[in-house]
Amino acid sequence: MEFKHMAPILDFNLVQSLCNVLQGLYTPENCPKNDPKEQLTLETYFVFACIWAFGSGYSITDGNDY
Repeated sequence: MEFKHMAPILDFNLVQSLCNVLQGLYTPENCPKNDPKEQLTLETYFVFACIWAFGSGYSITDGNDY
């Protein structure tokens, strides 16, 4: 299976998208201080943000996913 970007995306845009998603997720309400599962929470949010930032522009076909 081959994945392609539907439109050209610069590396800078991928990193910027990652930072924007992380900024929305890393809030005091979502990541309380002194939480015993803080590391797991941060890692989970980071993986979620990576999937959306880096994989959002991919398509299996030519962009016609019906």
